[in-house]
Amino acid sequence: MKAFANAVNKIDHFFFILAQIILVITMLFSALDTILRYVSKSPIVGGYEIISEYMLPYLVFFAISYVFKQGEHVRVTLLIRLLSSKTREVLMFITNCLSVLLIGVLTYTTYVKTFNAFQDGEYSSNVLAYPLWPAYAVLVVGYGILAIRIILTIIRKENPYLQSEAE
Repeated sequence: MKAFANAVNKIDHFFFILAQIILVITMLFSALDTILRYVSKSPIVGGYEIISEYMLPYLVFFAISYVFKQGEHVRVTLLIRLLSSKTREVLMFITNCLSVLLIGVLTYTTYVKTFNAFQDGEYSSNVLAYPLWPAYAVLVVGYGILAIRIILTIIRKENPYLQSEAE
């Protein structure tokens, strides 16, 4: 189990680095688009679509499991803080079990959508007409790794959210 957890950690870290690279590329691309828009009155054709439909989903979904591992997802702790530590642990276990079920469904449905988009040759409706399946595929990867991360959290009885609240 430890070797598997280490492999998942390495995959998480790899995708997190990719997300950081994509963030830098997105910033540079956006800056270039803005400069071209004001200097030459000619922005990058499809620039907004490339950022919103490709770069941002890759940025978010490549980092989603790593962020969960770090305990940094947004959460509301107003009532949770009032509970005993044992009650919080039970509540987190139930939440993680429900989360892995939901994420599993999302992984499967986005896989089906990705496969159908690839098979049917689905393209965007803008000027660039680029294939949509790569944008869908990142959801499958992100959700899949997140599901595995949550399962590891349940099996190993460790929860980054409980640890970060104790600090």
